[in-house]
Amino acid sequence: VYVNIECSSCRAGAPLGAGPVIRVGDRRWVFDAGVTGALATVARDLDGKNESFRVQRRLMDGGVCEATPLSHSGRATGAVALPLDNYHNNGGDALRPEAVHLDDAENLVTLLTGLASQPQGARAVVDASTRQLNDMFLSHRVPQIERLKQTMPTIGKP
Repeated sequence: VYVNIECSSCRAGAPLGAGPVIRVGDRRWVFDAGVTGALATVARDLDGKNESFRVQRRLMDGGVCEATPLSHSGRATGAVALPLDNYHNNGGDALRPEAVHLDDAENLVTLLTGLASQPQGARAVVDASTRQLNDMFLSHRVPQIERLKQTMPTIGKP
């Protein structure tokens, strides 16, 4: 499991102070659903235990990050980012210092520490997240097929 860590422009819809971002993907690629789900699972658990914990989940589609080639090569890859103000020192009409929110940085450390300290390891959280998704699909498959058969009885008939 590889988790890319970076700063990314808050202009992608992730405001400073609202928590670090669990990145779903970037401009070119969508990251591993299992790793993203594992990060979201850990975040949900942390949110239930710590009322000051905050996290965002976003498609940060302004550019391409290192997670894209790693994911594309077949590695189980996810990504997190700190929302960054004045990305590449762009302050509009003048150069401005880049800035992150301290609470976002602290919550990112909490999130990554939470993932790394899972009793069975990060891979186990990814596998559990994938199993939960598969179980949900399977449990809904047959009822949905039956529902569709009832609402559309002519499907598949000559």
